[in-house]
Amino acid sequence: MNIRKCVMYGTILGIMALSILAAIPVAASDSPVTRAVTGNFVNPTAGATVSGTVAVDFYGVNNGAKLYKANVAVYLGSSAKVSYKTMTFASGNHWTYNWDTTAQADGTGYELRVRAYSTKSKYTTFYCSSLVIDNAVTPPPPPPGDNVLTSGVPVSSSLSSGSEMWTIAVPANIATMDSVLTCGSADFDLYGRLGAEPTLTVYDWRGYTSGGEEVTYDLPGTGTWYIMVQVYSGSGAYQLTVTLTVSTPPAPWGTGGKYAIIVGISDYSAINDLSFCDEDATDFYNKIYPMGYECRVYGDGHTADYPRHDGKATEAIVRGAIQGLAAHAVAGDTVVFVTSGHGSGDGNGESYLCMWDCSGSAGCYYDHELAADIGLFAAGVNVFILIDHCYSGGMGPELMALGNKAYIYCTTTCTADGYGYDDSAHSNGAWTYEFLEKTWIGFYGGAVHTAMETIYTKAASTYPHTGGDACMAFDGNTGASFYLG
Repeated sequence: MNIRKCVMYGTILGIMALSILAAIPVAASDSPVTRAVTGNFVNPTAGATVSGTVAVDFYGVNNGAKLYKANVAVYLGSSAKVSYKTMTFASGNHWTYNWDTTAQADGTGYELRVRAYSTKSKYTTFYCSSLVIDNAVTPPPPPPGDNVLTSGVPVSSSLSSGSEMWTIAVPANIATMDSVLTCGSADFDLYGRLGAEPTLTVYDWRGYTSGGEEVTYDLPGTGTWYIMVQVYSGSGAYQLTVTLTVSTPPAPWGTGGKYAIIVGISDYSAINDLSFCDEDATDFYNKIYPMGYECRVYGDGHTADYPRHDGKATEAIVRGAIQGLAAHAVAGDTVVFVTSGHGSGDGNGESYLCMWDCSGSAGCYYDHELAADIGLFAAGVNVFILIDHCYSGGMGPELMALGNKAYIYCTTTCTADGYGYDDSAHSNGAWTYEFLEKTWIGFYGGAVHTAMETIYTKAASTYPHTGGDACMAFDGNTGASFYLG
């Protein structure tokens, strides 16, 4: 069954959004091997600042097959701070290990080393260098009162009417404040305010859906936050958990010349959810990462659903990622931007992508804004864009009006007034499945040197949706083919 990726939310008609990954390959061999071992650090990446427990993610293959095993160690200079430990094999040839950085002193120059074994005794060593450990996050003094929250620790209480106030001390460098309220069969609302108690009319954020609440607030600022639980209807026990996430600046892009920003949003903060946008992001990552693309993936709050998760796909984060990559890429580089999620528009050519934080006019990535960001790429930077969102055809004309259009190839799931679909039969967005899975991988065998125009023509010939829901392509240079390989 196909489900439209568009829904009514107030005056918003839902549409699809994006996801992005990041990995910087740095490899060197310190022992001869009998078979070809290749690999990359997916997390962390070279130069990253880390804290707490880091989920080390290493992607490695042995002549395209599974490694015999993988071990990881932590070094500071020539000194081993953590001797080689066995990594756990995960899906998709990924190997993982939880590194407790608090066991080492804060500082610079740390290095992860992974021995990727092709046989019981032959291995290649891969390095992730210039890591910075920084666990020195000093919170402000605790706020006054008895109802004091600790990040990540649930508290329980009950209400029959009125409200109850809680406080939490928010230190500097906090990226997000996630507040989750559960209240059984009752309907309680949640209000937050920095520096003073919120009221029903004065607040910095609020959650007022049916039942409990789940509110994520980006860049909350430093100081005492007041969190109010308010009875709307019913009574009974509730549980409240407020979790603070430390902001970690993204690692700088590498110099490999192939970069990808991938966005897939299945579960939204305010509008209705979709089902398979995280699969769209995962499938694109699994296709292009082995092709040598340094990827960054942005999605929703279910981080385990992605092979790599670099943050929630808010409008600010996605636009910042594109703008940052535009400042880094140079002529001859290839950039991929794929996006899957809700979208909407006026049906007359103005379209926008609904980012994770889409609510009212906020979190909407408009066609002219996307064009402005893509227009920042220098002439000679090849940019491939795939948009699997409702109303996404409205993005194309804006892109084709750019000065660097000769280096842009874009395909969309529908026209400026059409729909994209969740395809439950294949667990993908309908156009992502047709273009990537069925055509590029299924028909052309995933050949890396296949022109995007060739894939599009074949995929469009079998795409089951027509009229306003028909796929579209926007080619800034019809005299040359566009390749990702």
